[in-house]
Amino acid sequence: AIGVDILLKKNWIKGQSWISYSLSRTYNKSENVNKGDDYPAFDDHLNELKIVNVLNLKHWNFTVAWIYGTGKPWDYISFINNSLQVSPDYSKNSYQLEPYHRLDVGISYNLSILKSDFKIGAKIFNLYNRVNVLSKPYQLSEPFTVASPLVYSEIPGMGFTTSFFFNLRF
Repeated sequence: AIGVDILLKKNWIKGQSWISYSLSRTYNKSENVNKGDDYPAFDDHLNELKIVNVLNLKHWNFTVAWIYGTGKPWDYISFINNSLQVSPDYSKNSYQLEPYHRLDVGISYNLSILKSDFKIGAKIFNLYNRVNVLSKPYQLSEPFTVASPLVYSEIPGMGFTTSFFFNLRF
């Protein structure tokens, strides 16, 4: 694995902003896989960008975060004549999922009473409800179909999700 991370942070009078960027590559190598050549690992994630803004107004905090990442590799296996013999031009993890992105927002209210701090709020994960595919596993089809002996499925990340919280510190 090789990579670099960059973080820019700015404090404002009423909040702060962050921009972080990661550039990385992760490869695997095995004599018995991909003709002994390097191939992208399943957790290879070339680019990731996060932009976060926090606004503090008296007792209120507002947060907005946008996350973007290039798609991870996945393994599309091609076969010869619909048999279980892998095609000679097969290359492990040579396909890439669609890019991942989402927008998260949050609001909280802070209050101090008798040396205790209260915080109550709500968060929305993936505000625009994007379907982010996290992986594409496969299994043998039953019975073998004409199209392919494998069936692929898409594993999505969380869609629009709300959460509520209450914190007490004393």
